[in-house]
Amino acid sequence: LTQEQVEIPLEHVFVEGMYMRQGKMLAGTVLVGHEHRKDHLNVLLTGRISVVTDGVVQHVKAPCVFVSRKGVKKIIYAHEDSIMANVLATEATTPEDAEADLVIKSATFELHQQGIKSDMALLAQALME
Repeated sequence: LTQEQVEIPLEHVFVEGMYMRQGKMLAGTVLVGHEHRKDHLNVLLTGRISVVTDGVVQHVKAPCVFVSRKGVKKIIYAHEDSIMANVLATEATTPEDAEADLVIKSATFELHQQGIKSDMALLAQALME
């Protein structure tokens, strides 16, 4: 959160208890995801990425489907322009309701959204000076 934030436009699709969101990451993008409340599918449609979960790095080349377990936070680095979709089970019918149902936002992220720097963000900033 101390770095410039990149907006990743998402496409959203809802159908009979399923939600898919899809976004394009440009090469060089680092994405830190939120913790999820449910297991879900990740579908890498195009490109090549590295994914870190629980300290383990997985190198993924499209086309590929892999599972993310609930309670896990992912860090993704796009080596190439990449398109990825997440497929999740929910009865929500809007992106906002799906996010509320599926995602646990960290305290650090919530403070950042309010314009307040967390202790971790202040520490990161001090390390970079």
